[in-house]
Amino acid sequence: MRRNDQTRAPQTVVISEFRRRITFVLGTIMFLMIFGMIGFHKLEGLPWLTSLYYTVSVLTTLGLPDLPGHATQAFTVILALGGIGFFLYAIGLMAQMMFSREFQLVLVRRKAQRRMKQISNHYVVCGFGRVGEKVSRDLVQHGETVIVIERDEQVLSRIELDGFNAIRGDASSEQTLEQAGVCRARALIVVTGSDAENVLITMTAHQMVPTLPVIARCEEESNAIKLTRAGATRVVTLHDTGAAQIALAATKPFVIDLLALATGTGPQAFQIVELVVPEKSPLAGQSLRQLGLGSRLGVIVIGIKPASETELRFNPPADAVIMSGDMMIAVGRAEKLQELESLLAGV
Repeated sequence: MRRNDQTRAPQTVVISEFRRRITFVLGTIMFLMIFGMIGFHKLEGLPWLTSLYYTVSVLTTLGLPDLPGHATQAFTVILALGGIGFFLYAIGLMAQMMFSREFQLVLVRRKAQRRMKQISNHYVVCGFGRVGEKVSRDLVQHGETVIVIERDEQVLSRIELDGFNAIRGDASSEQTLEQAGVCRARALIVVTGSDAENVLITMTAHQMVPTLPVIARCEEESNAIKLTRAGATRVVTLHDTGAAQIALAATKPFVIDLLALATGTGPQAFQIVELVVPEKSPLAGQSLRQLGLGSRLGVIVIGIKPASETELRFNPPADAVIMSGDMMIAVGRAEKLQELESLLAGV
């Protein structure tokens, strides 16, 4: 395409090209009709309306009565051949456009955009590098809905081929964040490779939705405070986290094995989940001892956050009572945790 199209969004370029071709086809049809009207009017002295009728009849191959003038007959042949040739060319031109990969991708993206407007309680991931891809895949693996924001067109195409909900744009733009449904999201995960960009995205999202949890990646430890001030709920410094795990692997290898189990990456992986006790739950008002989750399901409750408190109670005692609205932090196998969720809901 033209050089000045290279800086525009591919979707905009494709739509503009489609409109240009439509305009060309309609303009050429109009030219043929005017050309035919003038020809019949000049050669046979026909009224303009009759000339229009003759022109439409020739272009649509409906046929005409014999015209006496040789010049008129030759003109009719030229008009008919030109019209048929152009219509065949126009059909090929539009078919090439409509069946092109770019046009099909635009249709897919527009359909996805309409679908994403209905999504809520999801995670918005900004950046689809190595970290962003890993985070997104892990979330989807755990049954969560993810919308990815990525500015690189090639990366975006790969994301869409993998079945992710994706938006092309600048994640620091309010318009892009709004398009991703950040106001309806459960959390925003900012994992681009630039601390400066992460700070800007975090600040923009925090201004839009001050209560939105924001988990931000940080390359340099000195920038962690900036991300916190910008509104990040959690700041993860990958180098420090990785170095700490290496140290643990060297000095306390069984701790690393336990972390692998808890994060769902080990061969006998467990999961850690947050479960909110619904209203009128049949388990509400019972103590952990009465529930007997360890013996019944093999699930361990490692924390409870009462609805009336802001602090998490770690390692609650057996006589701790769960109430409606409380949040339980539980560890267990995925299928057992699903059973617990069903029990809480009374299903």
